[in-house]
Amino acid sequence: GDNGGVHTNSGVQNKWFYLLSVGGSGSDDNGRAYTVTGIGIEKAAQIAYRNLTVYLEPSSQYADARLGSINAAIDLYGENSQEYNSVIDAWNAVGVYYPSLSAFMAADTDSLTFVAEVSVSKDTSVVSIINYGLDTLTVTDVHFAANRFTFASAPQLPQKLTYLQEIQVPVVFEPTTEGITTDSLIITGSDSSTSPLNVLLKGNGFVVNEPEAGTVYAVTGNTTLFTVGTDGAGTPVGNSPDFDQYYGLAVNPVTDELVTLNPTGSSSKLVRVNALGGDGHASVEVDFTLVRTFDFDPGTGQLYAISYTNGRLYKADALTGSTELVGSTGVRRSQGMAIHPTNGIIYAVDNGGNLYSIDKTTAAATLLVTLDRSDILDLAFDNAGRLLALSGSDGSEIIRIYKNTGTTEMIGNTGQANAVGLAVKGETAVGITDNGKSVPISYALQQNFPNPFNPSTVIRYSLEKTGPVRLTVFDITGKKITTLVNQTQNAGSYQVTFDARHLANGVYYYRLESGTFTRTLKMLLIK
Repeated sequence: GDNGGVHTNSGVQNKWFYLLSVGGSGSDDNGRAYTVTGIGIEKAAQIAYRNLTVYLEPSSQYADARLGSINAAIDLYGENSQEYNSVIDAWNAVGVYYPSLSAFMAADTDSLTFVAEVSVSKDTSVVSIINYGLDTLTVTDVHFAANRFTFASAPQLPQKLTYLQEIQVPVVFEPTTEGITTDSLIITGSDSSTSPLNVLLKGNGFVVNEPEAGTVYAVTGNTTLFTVGTDGAGTPVGNSPDFDQYYGLAVNPVTDELVTLNPTGSSSKLVRVNALGGDGHASVEVDFTLVRTFDFDPGTGQLYAISYTNGRLYKADALTGSTELVGSTGVRRSQGMAIHPTNGIIYAVDNGGNLYSIDKTTAAATLLVTLDRSDILDLAFDNAGRLLALSGSDGSEIIRIYKNTGTTEMIGNTGQANAVGLAVKGETAVGITDNGKSVPISYALQQNFPNPFNPSTVIRYSLEKTGPVRLTVFDITGKKITTLVNQTQNAGSYQVTFDARHLANGVYYYRLESGTFTRTLKMLLIK
């Protein structure tokens, strides 16, 4: 209740004096444990007074206060006395760790985290080795414990460092396999109190797997990716903790990757989505705001987007992020647009259920039809030109739109609330209808993803008819390893995870048998 006075805003040096006087233990603001032996208020006052009157100046900083009080304790009580040690312990307890009288080797971080795409990119961070002591420090060796990381340029050692001098060590993570890689950077020097120093290194090697042809994908606003089955039911694939919001979903025809948008305030960020894991990875910034829907031109790979609030049409380069305003469409509050796979026309729907065609060069919009429902969210064409949409108050329904008549057809409920983006690669296998007849699903066995793999991989297949199904794995000699599926299944699409952590490196085969259909494919396990 003192309105921000001394009791509320007591300074760092006040806490130091208190601990020096009466002692104490606990953890500082950086999480470091401390124990201070108190020397009494009289001795603490003598040290503080000598520091203020002999060593400090009006421009002195905390490092000067620490060094001056250490010298004051030496003057009054001698080096290595209890008073001397308590002065140092009390400064450490309030987070003023340096300088020390002797050489003191430290790194600017205890750990580093890296993220890079397998066999595509690398991530580099710098570790600084610093001497916080007044004596000269000699750094003699820097190396990796397991050699899973590399140096961008190895430091020339040994090197001598005076007070506050540093060596910068650039560490590189360049993954060749998917998953987490750990290692330690070990630093050796002449300061026996801290040498060797260990800096923990953690690298995440990621892969952006392509979407499977014939599968419908969708994302929720809270970044969950899911697939849509033949009955419209959604199956979650995974989400991305690195992002808090998604809008829209499309397949980039240049890279064959799923792409979504993450709004960042003054702009939007393109996010590449791993079709097998659901994790998202930032690509480039694009200079448009308040966009909830976008799509790629299948012929040019150009990205087009419509602003939700003012209906402006933008185009952007998905590789560089360069953005251009095309013009105003007049289509406001649109959360759904898609580009036709053959004629390249943009189709968009507003929050009143009005479906428009939009000219890509002028942004001029033409009203085509008013749909029989107005709760339409994102749109997506398959390669056959069938128009799908998310709908419902929470985006959980998937429907087909007949753009010539304005009628819609329910496919099913995905069970995934807050869906905001929809995309299809190829012709969809979802059970939509043409002239009242279900689109047939053919027998197929897909190549496993990922391949090569370690330790597990996903095998996908589809069935034209209901019947007995057997999915078996063999080694290269033809010996059966395991039977993944042996049961009767309905017509539709399926996926199975094969865990091979107990198997040795090498080539394996998997065979699907159902009715008269038989197909065998090869996969490679690399550990």
